[in-house]
Order: sequence, then C-alpha cells, then structure tokens
Amino acid sequence: MIQRKSRLPALSKFRRSFRLGAAAAFASVAVSAATVHAQEGTWTALPADSAITGHNGYALLLTDGRILFKKDNVTADWSIYTPDALGRYETGTWTAAAQSHVARHYFPQAVLADGRVFIAGGEDVAGTDHATVEWYDPIANTWTQGQDLLFAGGGDLPYQMLADGRILLAADGNNYSQIWDPKTNVATQTGAELPPATVGEATWVLLPDGTVLDFAWSPPQKYLPSTGQWINVASPPTVLWDSTNLEVGPGLLLYNGKVLAIGGPGHTALYTPGAQPTAPGSWTLGPNLPASPTSPTGLRYADDVPASIEPNGKVLFVTSSTAFSNDPEFDEYDPATNTIARLVGPPGVSPASFWLRMLALPSGQILITGTDTNDFLYTPVGSPNAAWRPTIQSITARADGSYLVTGTQLNGLSQGAAYGDDGFAATNYPLVRLVDAQQHVFYARTHDMSTMGVATGSTPVSAAFNLPANIPSGTYSLSVVTNGIASAAQSFVVAGSTKPVVTAVASVYTSWPSSSAPVGYCATVTVTNQGPGAIQSWKVDLALANAVYNGGGWNAQFTVAPGVLHASNASYNGSLAPSASTQFGFCAQSSTPVPPPSVLLASGG
Repeated sequence: MIQRKSRLPALSKFRRSFRLGAAAAFASVAVSAATVHAQEGTWTALPADSAITGHNGYALLLTDGRILFKKDNVTADWSIYTPDALGRYETGTWTAAAQSHVARHYFPQAVLADGRVFIAGGEDVAGTDHATVEWYDPIANTWTQGQDLLFAGGGDLPYQMLADGRILLAADGNNYSQIWDPKTNVATQTGAELPPATVGEATWVLLPDGTVLDFAWSPPQKYLPSTGQWINVASPPTVLWDSTNLEVGPGLLLYNGKVLAIGGPGHTALYTPGAQPTAPGSWTLGPNLPASPTSPTGLRYADDVPASIEPNGKVLFVTSSTAFSNDPEFDEYDPATNTIARLVGPPGVSPASFWLRMLALPSGQILITGTDTNDFLYTPVGSPNAAWRPTIQSITARADGSYLVTGTQLNGLSQGAAYGDDGFAATNYPLVRLVDAQQHVFYARTHDMSTMGVATGSTPVSAAFNLPANIPSGTYSLSVVTNGIASAAQSFVVAGSTKPVVTAVASVYTSWPSSSAPVGYCATVTVTNQGPGAIQSWKVDLALANAVYNGGGWNAQFTVAPGVLHASNASYNGSLAPSASTQFGFCAQSSTPVPPPSVLLASGG
C-alpha cells in the first residue's frame, strides 16, 4: 500500500505511479540563487478560528471578499472569515459554515464564474481516492452533492479552470483527462496526456491564450481546449521534477507574460509561450533555489509547496531542506533581477512544507494557512505597475437590481496563488470594492464573469455584481480589485441618493518614444454621465506617473500636482444628460518611458 503525505510523525510520502523513462540524475544549472535578503514585508497573525475547532488547511476567496476555510486533514468542517468594517483582514470575524457532505483531504477546489465553490475527489477517511463532487452556495450557506467524476479525482492530482469556466481535471494514476461543466454539473472525458505521462502530482498553469501548461513531464505538454488534445512543447533546460518521488513545485504566470516553474529539487526555469496556441514556446534558465548545507543536493526543495504572486510582481514561495521536511523557509523571486532572496517567515511556524497553502487577498496581502498555529497575513512592500491595473469602462444597472461592470484586465494578469498539485486557490476573478467617506469598505458579490481567463489584454470583459444588503445609501468610491491590484476608483451612488455616477476612460492615441528626446504621448479622456440625473459639471483626476503635462490640453481646464493632472469641464461641456458623454485631451512627456495615464477619480454634480 502506498503511503500519502500525512500529518503522522513519520511524514513519509511516496508516489504510486512512476514516469516511464525517468532520469535519476538532476541536470546541472549555471545560475546561482541569490544569497541576499529581500526587503522585508510584515507578518500579522489572524485571530484564532473561534467557529470550528482545529487548524485551517485550505482557503478560498469568495467573490464578496470573505474567505471560506476548510479544516486540515480529512474533515467536513468549514468556516468563513469576514474582514472588519474598514476592510482589514487582520481584525475580522469568524462564523461557522455548513459542513460538506463528504469528509475529504487533498482535493481540487475552485471558485466558479457564478460565485459558487467547487470541490471534487480527494482522499476519504480511509485514505482512498474517490470521485465525489460538491458545490457550495455562499448565499444559502449550503452544499449540494452532484454526479461523480468519470475517474477518481484523487488527492495530489492537478486541475485547472479553463477560460470558459469549465474545470479540467486529471484522473487517478493514469493519463486520462476529464472536464467538469458547471452549467450541467457533469464531467465528460477529454484528451489524454501523451506518453510517458501518467499524470500524478503535476502542476498545471493557465496561459493567456487559454491553453494549459503541464511543465512536469519530459517533454512538457500543453492542453488545447479548442481541440481537446494534449501536445508536446519545448523542454526546459533543467529537470523540474524530483526523481526520488516524482514531485514538482508550483508554477505561476508572471506579469511579464512568462511562467515561473519552480522545480522540486532545487531548480527553476522560465517558460515563454509561443505566438500561437500550438507553438512549442521556449525556456530560459531561472535561479537555483537557495543553498542548504543539510540538503542531499546542496539546494533547498520545493516539492508540493505553495507560491503566490505579490501586487509588486514578485513571487512569494516556500522551500525546505529536504522534500517535506519541517523547516519551511519563505523566499521571494524577483522577475526584474531573476534572483531569489530569503525572507524571515512568520514566528513559530515550522510544519512540514507541504502543509502550507497561500491565497492572494484583495487587500494586497497573502494569506498563509496550514501552520498548525494561527493563519498569517504577509504584507509585501512595493506597489503594482500602473499597466497591471484593471480598468473600468462602464457600470450599468440591470433590470434584476444587479449591475454590470465592463472593462479590461478585470481578471488580472496571473491566477494569484499556486501549489505543487492539488492545493492552489486561483483568484483571477474581479471583486468590486466600495469605500465611503469614512473609509468603511463594502464588497459587492460578483458573479457571471464573462471569462475566467487571465491576462485578457485590451479585450473588454465583464462581471455582474450585487450590492451588499447592509450598505447605506450614499456616494462611494468604487474600484475593481483582482489579486490585490485595484483599478482607478469611480464615483458610485447607492440607491437612496440622486447624485449621478460619472465615469472616465483614458486612451493614448499617439506617442513618440525616442532615445535622444523626451518620451511622450497624447491621450483622450471620455467622460460619461451614467445617470440617474443630469450633471452640470465634472472633474477627473489622472495619474501621470513621472510624466509631466506639457500645457497642450483641450476641452477642459487643467491644474497640475506631482504625478497628477486635475481636469474639470470647460464652460461649454459641463452639462451632460444621463448616458451622455464628452471628451477632452492632453499631452504629457518625460525623460524616460512612462506608463499610459490612468484615471484616479471621476465625479460630477
């Protein structure tokens, strides 16, 4: 009988399926790990879970800003954590959630496009894999048991949500693949991975073109949703799987469009997708994991560990001196320098490395679970590039009382968090955050996302949202936030107030990059009165980064502040009926390349 990873003292773990033709030796690499320490963020312990006894092992971000937690090991116990009135997760409150129908451990999990939570398969109390499907309704606080998967979706197996909202899952101990459709709640068989793959504990990464990368196999493979087939892609310059147990580390899509693949036995590599879905792509060598004098290879291990992208673009992840050892270390990868630096971890945390999980929060913090003490928040330093932010193009009321927000990059440029196989919790879906004048924070419940893809570029995408029942009437600053990166705020009026909602969208229509002259651009800004009543004036604040307004604006009055351009209506275009728009424009320049302008705030009266 093959043992699984467990919280037994021995902490032994073996694979029950073996790769055909697997090489026993590790490939050598030439890039060394950084030995410097990163600029430290801060760690904060969450209050102990007062709703359910036991430590948390899994966490999923609900689309209303709450967090759904599952107790560690084989249980059916769940709880919900709600941030405080100012949106702070450090001082939130706990409530018990409904128990799931089946007690399970090591299972696929995902937040669906309609806001429900999907779980499937895993291990039962006897350690046997099963195929049971359930989904959680966060409004009704109920679990519903559905039709089983076609193949056992056992513990420690990869899965990935496709851009169309369906879920691609591995089968247990072979190379079969299956797709579960949330619209029908039924799983169907799809293409099998190519030999010598026997699936196992691989890591799957969703790419911007909608394909799914499995970087563990030799050669790596990619799933094409358009044809339901797996194809081979280019091979990395180093071995990424651990030949002693066939484990692998997490993989994440970076904000530069590359995939950081963290191998189990001390190595990393970077994958650049090809121009077409069927293109093989290419690899470059990444840095080694930090050195470890107690490791068999002299390097740290990342077998079955978590990772999460930070709003600043860096990646927080865990390593240990040997596979699954009880000495987790927190490290940070910097894509700007292609280096890894060590961080000081949360105090008193020393479980086996594979117990830990991560989750990217809308606050920009990263949640750490599985510590056997408190759950912890990591608050990184730095801020996101303006080009990474979601943009709001319009907010419209719908007949059913909900609203539809449309814009670009609402799903973010990455999936947020990842894990070595079954434990990751993606957050590439938009949350709608409303802040009042007293800085009280409310999250609207988003649902019916038009896509669950990632890095959608300039293509408009949308999501519906419902206001929370307890939100007072009044005017709020509304932003869309994904993976801790927020859009520019828009003024939004909750029912009970007659003040119209005004939105603004900036668009660069010409630019002049040069190595010997200032870099500049000209942009137009479209101001729209979303209603309900008419306005007689409007104001728009724009972030220019290090660019400077050059005085050549039109159709508005302008004042400047460091990094910000304030625009207000001219005498002839301040009056706008509901749904009416007007445009103004300006030019700016800098001595260095700059991001396009972004809207900080739009208002009208």
